[in-house]
Amino acid sequence: MTSSSISLQTRDIAVVGLGISGLSTLEWCAKQGIITRAFDDDLSKQNEAEKIGALWTPPHKGLLENAEALVLSPGIPLSHPIAQQAKKHNIPIISDVEIFAQSYPSTTVIAVSGTNGKSTLVTLISHLLNAFSHRAVASGNIGLPVLDLHMETRPIVVLELSSFQLERCPSLAPHISVITNITPDHLEHHASEKNYRHAKLQLFRQTRKSGVILVDPSIAQDHDTIEVLDAKKDNTLQLSLNPPTPSAHGFQILVPGGNTLTLPPQCPLNGRAGAALVALALAAVAAYDPAPFLSQTQNSTILNHINSFTTLPHRQEFIPSDKKIFIINDSKATNPEATAAALERFNHIFWIAGGQDKNTSLKPIASHLHNIQSVYLIGNAAPRIESFLKKHPNHPKITHCQSLENATEIALHHAEIFSQTHPSLHATLLLSPLCSSFDQFKNFQHRGNVFKQSILKYSSSSHVK
Repeated sequence: MTSSSISLQTRDIAVVGLGISGLSTLEWCAKQGIITRAFDDDLSKQNEAEKIGALWTPPHKGLLENAEALVLSPGIPLSHPIAQQAKKHNIPIISDVEIFAQSYPSTTVIAVSGTNGKSTLVTLISHLLNAFSHRAVASGNIGLPVLDLHMETRPIVVLELSSFQLERCPSLAPHISVITNITPDHLEHHASEKNYRHAKLQLFRQTRKSGVILVDPSIAQDHDTIEVLDAKKDNTLQLSLNPPTPSAHGFQILVPGGNTLTLPPQCPLNGRAGAALVALALAAVAAYDPAPFLSQTQNSTILNHINSFTTLPHRQEFIPSDKKIFIINDSKATNPEATAAALERFNHIFWIAGGQDKNTSLKPIASHLHNIQSVYLIGNAAPRIESFLKKHPNHPKITHCQSLENATEIALHHAEIFSQTHPSLHATLLLSPLCSSFDQFKNFQHRGNVFKQSILKYSSSSHVK
């Protein structure tokens, strides 16, 4: 049996990894009368799985014995022993997105992937579509799992897809596909940058005939991108976007229809990276419905909708404060490119960085070091970041800290002093770790929440040491 034959006729599925999407899959299968055998390394999940009706089955007790497919959690790599066993027995390895794609083939899907900015872009596209009176919902790697969506309302489904999910949903054929950027990440799972890029570009390969592919300028000239697009000999429309350009009043983007729109500094998606996401979002909306871009007053309407967008937590998230300091929680920045976007956007930065080292090149941040006042390093990546910074002349002052809480306390104190001694300038306290969180935290959300709690604690203190 091939992966494309997974359908409602399938009667026995193994589900491994019982996070949000895994439990959603069990619920969906139970409603369809499909037998599910489930397992998770977290044995506390057993009770929850059995309540849904799944058969808790460890690998050594026949998990894959009768399985017609293995639904593997997005966080579990294909190198995992269970995945290898499935391959050995020709059992298709799929995801909940694959089940969705086969169950709702006529649904309009806008699919987004990339290394950085996926969640923000998916949320922004959904926001704009709804603002223009279309029913849209964000799902996939964000929001509700795809199998929990209320499909009877026939929404436009805007999917965020990780590289892991793209390896496991061969039937998905999006109407509109967008890749934000591709930079080295998750190499511990994909083994090489080439494999990672191949997984990301799978989105373009699977875009349906007569669909639309939106190519961000950051990847348009890459050999792999060109090769994939040249190989698509169908009538897919391939559009390469122009990069945003800086101006005296913010960044300018080309709006579908030919007009230019300037995003002002107070825009929630300001900066080069934010402007690039806005351009992609507008292009995706126009690919679905060009009508909003034909109005004489389109720019003011579009800008109003963009300004009403609320950025996601942990992604250059502004933390309210009664101090004359910008406090930014950018815990989701787990690679140098993401951190570079934040360092470019702000000035007079008191920067908290570090965590679990991915050993990726730190060069993307080099051109933004002049925006940094001081650096506060945590985690096992601290020595390598310090070594990189010290190679540059006039590098910022570096302080090693015992923990994120300790770094927040010291950085906040220093930012307050700067603000008092430079009343005409605006200090920025920025958590943009550059690294993954798993050396000290459960995930980037946990890290960001600890940062926010620390801000509340030390901001309310009468004296910060």
